[in-house]
Parts: sequence; C-alpha cells; structure tokens
Amino acid sequence: MSLNGAFSEEESVQRIPIIVSGLEGYAEKSCGGWGFYGKWASHTGYRHTHGSELDKEGLQHVAEELHREQSPLCYLIGDEHKEFGWKKVRINMHGHVEIRLPQWADTSIKDALSSLGVCMSCPSNCYWVFPTDVELYQAKEVLEPLLQPNTRFADETDLARKLLENFPSSELGFRETQLSLF
Repeated sequence: MSLNGAFSEEESVQRIPIIVSGLEGYAEKSCGGWGFYGKWASHTGYRHTHGSELDKEGLQHVAEELHREQSPLCYLIGDEHKEFGWKKVRINMHGHVEIRLPQWADTSIKDALSSLGVCMSCPSNCYWVFPTDVELYQAKEVLEPLLQPNTRFADETDLARKLLENFPSSELGFRETQLSLF
C-alpha cells in the first residue's frame, strides 16, 4: 500500500477479501474503479464503482453500503428498471408466469421450485417459468416466502423449506390434491 493508503499497481491485480455480515466476497481493481464480487454486491454478484483511490477501509465501507442497499429487499429479483416498479412476478411474452432469481441462487431454492413444476427458462438471466395453467395470483401465493421484505440474504435452505411448506396451503397445492383424488 502506498503512503496515502491507496493500493500500488502491483497490489491492484490482487483480490482484496471482504466479508459483510458473514457473506464472503472480494474487491478487485478494474478499469476506472473497483469491481465488487459477492452476494452483497448485487443480484448478479458483481457491482462496479468508479474511483480508484480506495484503501481497505474504503473498500469495506463501499461493500457495507452495497449490502445495506440490498438488505431490505425480497429474495426475488425485479424484471425491469427500479423506476418502473421492479415487478417480481410477471407474465412474460409467451403468457407464462415468470420470476427471476439472483444469479447466486442456491440449489435448494432451485430444487424446491423444480419440485413445484417451475422450470428455468433463461439460465443467463436466471428466469424461471410456471406451467401455462398457473395464474399470476396463484404463483404469488406460492412464492410468498420469497416475496417477503428482508429476505435477500436469508438462509436459502430455510427459504426453500418455507416455499415447500407454503405450497400445500396455497390454491395450487389444493388444486393438485384435488386432481390426485380422481
């Protein structure tokens, strides 16, 4: 580190480990600023910031701000820009109910959704679709545990369990039970 607390050019290619609220990640010098990597950085696990004169304390502070910005959010990701409402559950152009998971979503969430008949439709954007006969209100009812505020960084195994527990009491779960009786 230089005398002013900034990282030297040699150090800039290194990953600077950062832990925020138990979530591991790192910062890396990039063109014109810093790249932050970790769940706390964004729903993609990456966020770029401008400004190259940051020391370790400054990097930690930025990471904590990124975490604070996302902590109150629900687990599911919006489909549009924030100013248009960030619809969490929507009807896509093919008429299917669609949701978007964080890029870093755990397999427990993905397995729970798959067991409910929800399929990944776009791996690069982590979009998942419900079967064609599922209505928007039914999907929202089932997804209620993932739509709660402050669940962005909740334990994903616990969220998956809540999702599966919520299904039988939802209209979709009731419908499935009724159909299996015939």
